[in-house]
Amino acid sequence: MPKENVQENIRAKLVEYQSSQSSAQHHDSLVWTSRGMIWSAELILLGFVIQSIDKPQLKHSIIATCILALILIIYLWITSFSLRNIVNQKYDRCKEIEEELELKQHLSLKYKKNLGTISFSIVMSVYLATWIVVLVTVIF
Repeated sequence: MPKENVQENIRAKLVEYQSSQSSAQHHDSLVWTSRGMIWSAELILLGFVIQSIDKPQLKHSIIATCILALILIIYLWITSFSLRNIVNQKYDRCKEIEEELELKQHLSLKYKKNLGTISFSIVMSVYLATWIVVLVTVIF
């Protein structure tokens, strides 16, 4: 392969690498922004519900709030895993390019796999369980 073609191929891979890196960071930012907003909303809703739980005239409103909170939790869980999947695909592509070009940015990272997923799932399970307990308490 002529030297110009090799150079052009390297440039193209570096552009793709930068794009993949940027896209991964963008989607990761979306994940954390969504989590922060929905977790904050959940805590605010929970505060309102706990403050009003002993008011029988608000029973239907509290049930509706519990259902909304459960829907938000499920939405966040699905969205987070979908976006994390995209992030992981983008970083995997970065690693492939690093192998081809003998780079080390992502290949040299050492971390415990699935630790973030497990801890996120624990937090989400606690939110889910809390809203189910509140909903059962209000209904019965």
